[in-house]
Amino acid sequence: PPPPPPTATLTLSLIDASKDTVVGALQDGDSISVANTTISAFSVAAQSVPTGTKSVVFNLSGAATRNQTENVSPYALFGDSQGNYAGIPTQLGSYTLRIRAFSAAGGGGSVLADRTIRFNIVR
Repeated sequence: PPPPPPTATLTLSLIDASKDTVVGALQDGDSISVANTTISAFSVAAQSVPTGTKSVVFNLSGAATRNQTENVSPYALFGDSQGNYAGIPTQLGSYTLRIRAFSAAGGGGSVLADRTIRFNIVR
């Protein structure tokens, strides 16, 4: 059988897309409170991708859904234009995000890293 996908760590950051700023690291199991924040639109960026990464594929499910393939850094869940992050209105609820780094553009080639996290956005 083929070997399992590598488990190289992808570092994730929560992005305030309305201000194009990093809010902080995003980890599995995080609860993000929007009660005392002005985050009106959010995104997620992947950093510390393995050497040789040519694309990153995001699959978000839950309160909102999105499938996004990024071929250029910064690798962002809703895309970006030269660091101007696109996002969606912050929606309360539970989310599952799978992020995979690939050795070729368009999610092709070999899987270099594969990570799934779950997080909640709460008031």
